[in-house]
Amino acid sequence: MVQATILMITLSWNSGYIRCGATVILLHNISDVFLQTSKLCNYVTEGGVAATVTFALLLISWAPLRLWFYPQLAYESWKASFARPPEMPLHKHTLDVLLLVLIPLHFYWFYLMLQILIRALTGGPKTDIREDGVADGSQKNKRD
Repeated sequence: MVQATILMITLSWNSGYIRCGATVILLHNISDVFLQTSKLCNYVTEGGVAATVTFALLLISWAPLRLWFYPQLAYESWKASFARPPEMPLHKHTLDVLLLVLIPLHFYWFYLMLQILIRALTGGPKTDIREDGVADGSQKNKRD
């Protein structure tokens, strides 16, 4: 994910779409603060109140920023590509493709977060649904 973000920043800078790149970073970094804080609180307090509050803030910030505003930004950038002459540099089209590829990933990650929320509300196991084998202890030997 970091490599794609660095590539998008570089391409937006090289193609003269600095505002587009800065907006992408802004939209991502706001919810990333809550994501990292939630993970940190979850690891330190093992699901305490702080982890719950920061996870709620993550969901509240993720939905509008990454599922509403970000797709609008990607659509506007894509629409502007067709309004420009066809001899536009290739890296501008690459930037548009990268912007569009992130949209389904945002929806998938939000789906995973909703699964975590449903597990927490129904009293299910509080394990990381992304990491296979951690819940059953098969990763325990790797940590020792």
